[in-house]
Amino acid sequence: MRTRRFLLPAAASTFLLGAVVLTGCTVAETTASADVAAEESESEQVLTAALAAADEILAANENSTTVNPDEWDPEPGTTITLAGTTATVDGSGASVSGDTVTITAAGTYLVTGALDGQLVVDAPEDAVVALILDDATISSASSAAVSVVSADDVVISLEGDSFLSDTASYAEDADVNATLFSEADLTITGEGSLTVVGNGNDGITSEDDLVILSGTLTVDAVDDGITSEDDLVILSGTLTVDAVDDGVRGKDSLTIEGGALDVTAGGDALKSDNEDEETRGYIHLAGGTLELVADDDGVDATTDIVVTGGETTVDAEGDGLNAETVLFVAEGVIDVVDSYEGLESAALTIAGGTVDVVSSDDGLNGSSSAATGGQGGGSDGSTIVISGGTVTVFAGGDGIDSNGDAEVTGGTVISTSPYTGPEAAVDTSGDFSGSSFVWTNVDAAIGDAVQVVAEDGTVVAEYTTVQETASIFVASAQIEAGASYTITVAGSEAVSVTGDEVLEFDDSRGPGGPGGGGQRP
Repeated sequence: MRTRRFLLPAAASTFLLGAVVLTGCTVAETTASADVAAEESESEQVLTAALAAADEILAANENSTTVNPDEWDPEPGTTITLAGTTATVDGSGASVSGDTVTITAAGTYLVTGALDGQLVVDAPEDAVVALILDDATISSASSAAVSVVSADDVVISLEGDSFLSDTASYAEDADVNATLFSEADLTITGEGSLTVVGNGNDGITSEDDLVILSGTLTVDAVDDGITSEDDLVILSGTLTVDAVDDGVRGKDSLTIEGGALDVTAGGDALKSDNEDEETRGYIHLAGGTLELVADDDGVDATTDIVVTGGETTVDAEGDGLNAETVLFVAEGVIDVVDSYEGLESAALTIAGGTVDVVSSDDGLNGSSSAATGGQGGGSDGSTIVISGGTVTVFAGGDGIDSNGDAEVTGGTVISTSPYTGPEAAVDTSGDFSGSSFVWTNVDAAIGDAVQVVAEDGTVVAEYTTVQETASIFVASAQIEAGASYTITVAGSEAVSVTGDEVLEFDDSRGPGGPGGGGQRP
């Protein structure tokens, strides 16, 4: 089944976030308690509007097929007992030929024991087949351990500790190429555990939708770990994935609403890569605790990435999060502990949540791959909008870099760069607009405490550097336009700045103002 999704263009994204800012405005009150209440109300309204904007982007995406526990009979009608190179069947709907068990009818099947062979589901196209794996071990030397050839929906319910492993190699044109392979919608549930070893290719693959409701999954694969050619949804469970290529991949979409994921990947840790349909190829992070280590990108989407919750930690050699069209953060925690570029998209918006980035190049990068402008060629139409949340960027290149426009209208933002030239704390090829910020050149070493101090001695912002910096941009509601501030580094006064003073750029120097550091070589 397919449902069209509303794809938010860059212009619409900017409009919606403008609405977010407006709806968060309250009339100033005269008492301290009223001010606190107003701030809380504003925060709630901003969050509500941010989540509404996220829902707008995700409209009509909930099209995956899930077989819930109440939709299949938990009581097995047939028991399959695995015994070495053969098996026995107590009940109907299944047969044994040599080392192969074949299920040909709808129903619930209890599978237990150990088999050096294969379990095949070849049922009618309208059949719902449930496999209860109860301390079951299936190892195939010639193909997949479990192969679903035909059915409507297949449920894998986990009891006890089960194990699957496959052949060491598949033919290039093989129809089956994973340890657990399904041509039908696949749902994994239960309170037990399943270890999947993909010796020849992928660990778990569904050619249709794949939904993980619960269970403990450990997947070790020589290619992709867990993949769906349609939609992949993770609602709960504990997943540990170690993959030579991509870790967890939903071609049409990947949605994570809960659970604990620990993914180590030689490619992308989380991926959605449908390049043929503009309404597909998106990722939604709504909950869960995600630990992602990747040799390429931590999270990579052909179209959109929308973050509305969860805690995501990324250690990537490529980008932390990369979305070609829209990257929208409404709520949740994103901690990019290492990356080439932290967050990248043609339309990058942070409306709430907590975003921490460490990068060897740009921290936040607004870049359109389809455009020809940017980086000396003028604006490419990309945007970076920060209207809420807490954002901290320690970049090896630009802190905030848009090949189009950039806006900082809310939230608490710290952006640093080791350079003072055009590639510095803030760099735009188009227009910059913002409020409640200070922006200057100032040197700080790793481990230095940096403070922004008002004239009355109030510390309005502070942080500890994790990379050497020569320029900073700090935005906070406590910073006022036209007011004077002192930047201190390691307890010593370094430079004085004026609130909301936009630094001027030219072809040679980049941001002006005092301070040290040098331009990018």
